Amino acid sequence: MVGNVIQANAQKKISEENFIEPISVFENAKITNVGSTTYSISEFINIEKELTFDSVDGANTNLGFSKDNYWLKFSLTNSSEKPLSLYFETGRPITDIVELHQVTANGNIFSQVSGDLIPFEERPTNHRKIIFPIELEANTTQDFYVQY
Repeated sequence: MVGNVIQANAQKKISEENFIEPISVFENAKITNVGSTTYSISEFINIEKELTFDSVDGANTNLGFSKDNYWLKFSLTNSSEKPLSLYFETGRPITDIVELHQVTANGNIFSQVSGDLIPFEERPTNHRKIIFPIELEANTTQDFYVQY
């Protein structure tokens, strides 16, 4: 039985049975530093082609302490016949604000905010870490943008 399959940037296939251990998307993610400029997700999508993105060095890459704004982008593909419910963990618990933006194939944007400056009761999950629940519909590819 093949089971449900998720792909990160159409390069990594993982069966649903393997979700016991964390799965990293860093190998397929790209990151850019936009300095002190603050963008909404719509603004960022409009200018992202003008920006230079770098590969992420590793699963535990540390950006250090900075007032700069970083944007990470990656895609996930659910090639199964069933929707998948996943959790995305990012940032260190001391990261002030982290925004996750999920862009569906038809352009709908779903945004969530977490981080050290977000009151615990307003975070997407009741956890000390920065964890976002995500839903991937069956047979879809969705783009994700994370602003740190």
